[in-house]
Amino acid sequence: MDITLSGRGQFTLNKGLMEHLGVKPGEQVSIHKMPDGKLEVSATKNKWTVEEAKAYFRALFAENKIHATIDEINDAIIAGYVKSGMGGLE
Repeated sequence: MDITLSGRGQFTLNKGLMEHLGVKPGEQVSIHKMPDGKLEVSATKNKWTVEEAKAYFRALFAENKIHATIDEINDAIIAGYVKSGMGGLE
């Protein structure tokens, strides 16, 4: 799909792309520069803050719904960073 830039370098996402991202007018999207010159666009609202993630996992552990070793947790965190384009932990 091609999108035409305005004279000010702006573009508009059509309805189909907005539905795919799960966003509505006025909501934010995140744009990340990838090493190969591409851009990655994702819905900002679908991302958790660190505090939200901690609260979620604390609740699951408290209810004994999940059991994981620290190595399994660290592997999951690294996989999430890599998937988000952050290249892993340094």
